[in-house]
Amino acid sequence: MGFDIWLKNSDCSCADLAVVLGVSRAAIYAWLAGDYLPSGRNLLKLSKLSQGEVTIESFAPPTRQATLGTLTTKNQAENG
Repeated sequence: MGFDIWLKNSDCSCADLAVVLGVSRAAIYAWLAGDYLPSGRNLLKLSKLSQGEVTIESFAPPTRQATLGTLTTKNQAENG
């Protein structure tokens, strides 16, 4: 799931999420715009907060997310 979709579906605003993660609102907006990626520490916090729905793949461009999802499903089927 994309970070933007998760954030939209959550009850959390950009400002609230920034406070929870200890970052600026500008950082959240930069992540949403694809200008920057969250640090490893913030990725872990996001993963826990989202119950695993937000991962590093969540910050890939939408076309890349679709490719990653297809590969993950294919690998799970082959190894599964």
